[in-house]
Amino acid sequence: MPLYVEDKKINRLHWPLILSVAAVAGLGVWNLASAGRGEPGALWLAQLKALLLGATLAAGSLFIDYRLFRKAAWPLYLGALLMLVLVHFHGESSHGAQRWLALGPIHLQPSEFAKLAVILLLARHFADNPPQERTVRKGGVFASVSGSLERRWAAFVAKRRKRLAAAPRKMTAGRTRRQKGYRLPDLVVPLVYLLVPVVLVVKQPDLGTGLVTVAIGGSLVLFAGLTSGTLATLLTGGAGATLAVWRMARIVLKTPAAAAASSFSRALANAKAAPRLTPGQKLAFRLIKPYQAQRVVSFLHPQRYAQGAAYHVTQSLIAVGSGGLWGKGWGNGTQVQLSFLPEQVTDFAFPVWAEEHGFVGAAIVVVLYLVLVLIALDIASQARDRFGAFLAFGAAALFFWHAFINIAMVTGVLPVVGVPLLLMSYGGSSAVLTLLAIGALLNVSLRRVGQ
Repeated sequence: MPLYVEDKKINRLHWPLILSVAAVAGLGVWNLASAGRGEPGALWLAQLKALLLGATLAAGSLFIDYRLFRKAAWPLYLGALLMLVLVHFHGESSHGAQRWLALGPIHLQPSEFAKLAVILLLARHFADNPPQERTVRKGGVFASVSGSLERRWAAFVAKRRKRLAAAPRKMTAGRTRRQKGYRLPDLVVPLVYLLVPVVLVVKQPDLGTGLVTVAIGGSLVLFAGLTSGTLATLLTGGAGATLAVWRMARIVLKTPAAAAASSFSRALANAKAAPRLTPGQKLAFRLIKPYQAQRVVSFLHPQRYAQGAAYHVTQSLIAVGSGGLWGKGWGNGTQVQLSFLPEQVTDFAFPVWAEEHGFVGAAIVVVLYLVLVLIALDIASQARDRFGAFLAFGAAALFFWHAFINIAMVTGVLPVVGVPLLLMSYGGSSAVLTLLAIGALLNVSLRRVGQ
């Protein structure tokens, strides 16, 4: 296995990917120069330095065969877990969250690097443990229904194509077929790999990053291939978990202590001023904080909470809508310059861009992110081996979920959960992580099939 890249491979860099990333990063720095004018220090300059550092690390990684990253998956994963644990004991707090770790002059957000560590470890696990082909027995009512549907579909296809097609035989009870995919017991180990860092991240608390990490890991699991029964079980469990979260959010908001408490411990401290909490209320407070419950409920009733929990998304919608077709121009956004839009340099960077550059500018950014995802999927389809395919697909999932959740969040389609827009939102750790993922994509592309 070669350690260094041959000179001829440098000429085969994926330039559409590089140019797309450079375009998004450039627009992000330009946007920060406007959004951060009221902030102390030049945020755009700090972002530019982080991007240059990430680009340097990504370029250096091209000289190492990506298959060597497979051996480094475990050390990087354990290192990410160690940093997440250190955050709980020695982390720096800001806005009620303890998410940053100071290493001398460097301030890191370990939860960002945990995403890449999860992608690497899951890619290694699924590459080393391909799904087995098993004999699946179908019988009873399910066999009759599925057999009838198959016959009807075959008849429809034959009629449409105007040629004979042999209808499948009637499936009777006890008939078997070969099926390839992971079963639920096969997913226990990868789910543990995924959930351990997620639990540590959510405890900071950082629900947004935890949800994005789960989405990325879930995408890799689906990409690995599941049996139909496993897929149905996971979908049912996901729907049940969503209903449970909604139910607990309602319980928390209906608890009198929630009006004066922001945590479970404060709710118990207010026991004299409020009725005693029931076991169900205690469980709800342990799992969901009152401000998180307010975000869930205000998502369905934004007008009712326009001056409260829905204030962020209300101001965001005003900014996006006031941009019109072409926008108000750089530095002329009223929501931005008058500081009506909260967190405008981080989670709500997209409304800043939409207000100043309008629908056309917003559409350009969305298209650029779509191009990034499609390029990553194309690289995954041409990867030399399973590890490279999972690594590239994990990078595609990273870009997609960040862009989808953030844009949907700031436009009121999803609840506000605090997810940055990669390369647009301010954040040194996020910028370095993104460019490391780009470096992994370029690495897989350089050594794709036929190269």
